Amino acid sequence: NGTPTSVVHVLDLAILLPAMLLTGLWLWQKRALAYTLAGALLIKMITLGTAILSMIVFMARAGQPVDMGLGVIFAVIPLLAGGLAYWHLRSKDHSLSQ
Repeated sequence: NGTPTSVVHVLDLAILLPAMLLTGLWLWQKRALAYTLAGALLIKMITLGTAILSMIVFMARAGQPVDMGLGVIFAVIPLLAGGLAYWHLRSKDHSLSQ
């Protein structure tokens, strides 16, 4: 179709990256909405990282050239997001009091 970059990738970066940065800022400021957004965005990063990692694996199995450095990065992203999501969702005190 002549588009060098997938529209899905652009939308992911146009929406997810600013949302993650804003959520991080809001967490720092202890805003209530940030605690909900943090959990949702961490779960999204798990699914997105896993999907990209599976694409890399299937490309390699099909004999297409893949960058193993990217494979490592996209293996670490869902693991890190999973650990952070577990820690976030297991925390019992989501209060905003100091």
